[in-house]
Amino acid sequence: MSAPAVEHAVTKRSGNAVRELRVQAAACEKLGSLMYADLLRRFAEEPAEFVAVLGPYADLPGRDAVVLRVLGAVHRLVLSGRLPELAAHYPSVGGRYQGEHTWTALRSVLAERRDDIVPMLTAPPQTNEVGRSAALIGGLLHVAARTRLPVRLLEIGASAGLNLRPDLYRYEYGRGRSYGPDATPTVIRQAWSSGGALPPLDAPLRIVERGGCDPEPIDVTRDDGRLRLMSYIWPDQSERFARTRGACTLAAGTHAEVVKASGAEYLDGLAPREGVATVVWHSIMRQYVPVDEWERIEAALARAGARATPEAPVAHLSLEPRVRAGRVDYPLTLRLWPGERAEILAVTHAHGTPVTWR
Repeated sequence: MSAPAVEHAVTKRSGNAVRELRVQAAACEKLGSLMYADLLRRFAEEPAEFVAVLGPYADLPGRDAVVLRVLGAVHRLVLSGRLPELAAHYPSVGGRYQGEHTWTALRSVLAERRDDIVPMLTAPPQTNEVGRSAALIGGLLHVAARTRLPVRLLEIGASAGLNLRPDLYRYEYGRGRSYGPDATPTVIRQAWSSGGALPPLDAPLRIVERGGCDPEPIDVTRDDGRLRLMSYIWPDQSERFARTRGACTLAAGTHAEVVKASGAEYLDGLAPREGVATVVWHSIMRQYVPVDEWERIEAALARAGARATPEAPVAHLSLEPRVRAGRVDYPLTLRLWPGERAEILAVTHAHGTPVTWR
């Protein structure tokens, strides 16, 4: 490649990175991480170190979350104790964010620890956001109320499978009210919008089977799996840290196998089962699924639904982004067979709370 061509490629790559830095900064601010929002805006003004670490990943589209891959890789080093100087700036390990001083320290890390960071950029982030269980538990209550059957819960894009255990968490809402066990390390505060509708809390919900799939499943019963998962939680969001740590603890005592497979592979052969409501669930993962694979997922659901009966129903619960008039929200949608009855049960946010029920 000629020198002008190389220069053009570098300039284009830098432009792509700056655009993604600004987009992600706005998303972090909207979702409550002022630390990451500030850092990313600073890097958008002076992106050299960030672009150098990204290398070929800078050309990936925004849905691949390359900016968050870098932040997660650095955070993993912080959590593992390998960056003590930077740890002083990270609230997740007892540090304090200090604006420009933190940014300067992070720039040095990107420049000096590139060989440690780059190998961690191969896969997209997996936060396995436990807050989304605030929507899932309500969806399952609706299914239980309508079918009066125990639930067989299957999740595609399950990551570490933490959202396969929604009945083990407590959901606080309104003035001192809650749903779920009192003795649990995972408490989801402000789970549901106060003063509005609620899911059918008296429904006979019992989950008798839990399983899922992911292209890159994380085993949180292992130290390296927990570290990887926690590294993608934004370091200034202590409540998310606390509930995810609690969910990892509960995972060790409640079986939910997550196999390495695509959603289409996992659902191939899906069939209703007598005496249980089969519920297929996913949250904010469709953007990572190719169109042809999603068509196979829909076909598998349709085949299973066609065989459903009142004694062996099939349900599809999804929490995926919806764009309307330039704005994004996250509806919880239920399809229930027989009959493929479809409706939006609630609307929420990317991290799952609070949920506004209809």
